[in-house]
Amino acid sequence: MLGEAQAAAIEQQAEVLIWPENWQAWQVIEACAFCWRRDANGLPLGLPLTDIEAAMRLLNVEDARDCLERVLLVQAEALRVWQGN
Repeated sequence: MLGEAQAAAIEQQAEVLIWPENWQAWQVIEACAFCWRRDANGLPLGLPLTDIEAAMRLLNVEDARDCLERVLLVQAEALRVWQGN
């Protein structure tokens, strides 16, 4: 896994295109960036649904069900990448 300094350097250099239909899900993921549950070894397990729900409420997400599905898809892919699968 990348260190914080490495991740920050990559984030500053990376340009990401987000499709309009994914924008609210991206905002929720960003709002929950520091909420990841981790196991005893520090490996990420997932985002708590209560934190996702709170972020969606605060961001006035229009279609919560659709947004949740998109967030969970991104979460699953992030976990897959972090686990090296």
